[in-house]
Amino acid sequence: MKKIDLLRDDLRKIFIRYLIPGVLSSIAISLYIFVDTMFVGVGVGRYGLAALNISVPLFTLFTSLFLCIGIGGSNILSINRSEKNGEDGNKIFTNAMVFTLVLGIIISILGVIFVDEIGVLLGTSEEIKGLFREYFSILVGFTWAFLIAGVLGCFIRNDKNPKLAMIATIVANLVNVIFDYIFIFEFNLGMRGAVMATVMSPIVNILILLIHFKTKNNSLKLCKIRFDFRLIKKILGNGFGTFILEFCRGITIFLFNNVLVRLGGNTYVAAYGILLNVSYVLICIFSGIAQSIQPIVSLNYGANMLKRAKKSFVYGFSTSVIFGILSYIFVYIFAENLSKLFTKDDIELINITAHGMRVYFIGCMFMAFNIVTIYFFQSVNKAKKSILISMSSGIVFVILGFLILVPKLNILGVWLVFPFAEMLGFLVCIIVIFRNNLKNKEELIV
Repeated sequence: MKKIDLLRDDLRKIFIRYLIPGVLSSIAISLYIFVDTMFVGVGVGRYGLAALNISVPLFTLFTSLFLCIGIGGSNILSINRSEKNGEDGNKIFTNAMVFTLVLGIIISILGVIFVDEIGVLLGTSEEIKGLFREYFSILVGFTWAFLIAGVLGCFIRNDKNPKLAMIATIVANLVNVIFDYIFIFEFNLGMRGAVMATVMSPIVNILILLIHFKTKNNSLKLCKIRFDFRLIKKILGNGFGTFILEFCRGITIFLFNNVLVRLGGNTYVAAYGILLNVSYVLICIFSGIAQSIQPIVSLNYGANMLKRAKKSFVYGFSTSVIFGILSYIFVYIFAENLSKLFTKDDIELINITAHGMRVYFIGCMFMAFNIVTIYFFQSVNKAKKSILISMSSGIVFVILGFLILVPKLNILGVWLVFPFAEMLGFLVCIIVIFRNNLKNKEELIV
């Protein structure tokens, strides 16, 4: 297979070559959570859905940490390679992997010890306390595996092997889906079965990704290092915008769960769980599109080929926005059908969920642009701009939405918070891009 030249090959062909595996990997990631939720809804019921949704902030923690380290580290690796005067690539890779493993083990140990306290913090009610504990205690124990799989995938994708990263993700999540069905419906293991299948996924993912180190084009090696806190700070600084984006999503879920349980009870929390999982498919796709331009942008930016970097950004946001609009049309038409996938005969839950979808998903059209913009600014080492956008749409405007909309519109106001926050976040993106153009003509984005 011809080696990819990110600096000279046709940009559209490179974009498509990274886009397809990037999006398919992201769909696979989202679908295993989607199917997990669907099987729990059908096999355990609305209380199982509510308990699962209370656990979702942990998934956002996994994602935020591995994207922060993985995207931050691989960005720096790409920029340094193109500049040919930065840190040794293997030193960057090894520091990132060691830090990831240590962090994952610490979170795993603390999570298992304090599982009940975490449940109280996340807002579990007495009705779902036992189900939450059964699921969360096993899930958090494998934090290290989720983080290693995610960070390793980011580096391997950047090491010009997006296809293997895609295969690893798809196979791992197919394993999860198959064993989800077996454990929940054949062995009647309920929530325990769901989480047992889930934690198999990152282990399989890691085992497949290790194949990369036996390939000819591999340029990554673990090496002897003295742990470099300065380098870790640099990696975390570069990836912090993505971390904030995902971490704020976890805080947002926490806020939604607590407001909904107060206004409508566990049925509304279960409805939000369904809605959240459908929206997570779209979030993963937008992130996959954004990640597909990341190695192209960072390498060309490091080589001072700014026109190619900007053109990649245009490809990314155009693809995302078109997909966002089409997705909303699809969800609006098939809201009831999507809701029915998660429950047998609970008409009340189906009606609540379908109504929420048609309002909530308006925000996806704006979110598509926001995510790609955040990743772009990270890829060109403009961490402050990506953090500003992430903080604005991810938490500041969400809280503002709760304060303004919920007191006046009750449940409808809750569903409107997400589109409200993403629309204002979109305006922040436009302002940041415009100001960047005025201040820095040589780095004009569009």
